Amino acid sequence: MPSNKDLTTAILEIDENFNLEGKNNAEMNAILKELRLKKSILELDENADLEGKTFEELTAMFEELKPASKTTDDPQAAPKEAAEAKEAATKARQEKEIEDAKKKAESLPPYRVADGKSITSLKGILADGDEVKAKYLPEGDKTLQSLVKRGFVIKK
Repeated sequence: MPSNKDLTTAILEIDENFNLEGKNNAEMNAILKELRLKKSILELDENADLEGKTFEELTAMFEELKPASKTTDDPQAAPKEAAEAKEAATKARQEKEIEDAKKKAESLPPYRVADGKSITSLKGILADGDEVKAKYLPEGDKTLQSLVKRGFVIKK
């Protein structure tokens, strides 16, 4: 259960003038639930009469005011909708990862230093992922092909 300080802060955020003197944790928790329910009802119907209503009456009022898209006779609909949304999000994420991988592959240089490797060239030390060109190497293409063969350089 939340602390009294947390409950007080949450209640006063909703209603600044609420008097909480002498209220224990359980009472404050019930007050917070009721205030949140009232706030939700007022968001759906600004002219709703909430004075003197019990928590049960407020709950029934909220159920009547909830948007039709949220209420359904099929108890399996909500989990199905959630599963479909999750599946769509997963599929979109996978498509984005594939697209990003294609873009990355297109942007890679024709020859690059293998992961975890480095080579000394005429240009200086080249670390993993750096582009390697034949003109960077002492014997040019001959040395480049040798490095590819030995696994120091990766060909696109």
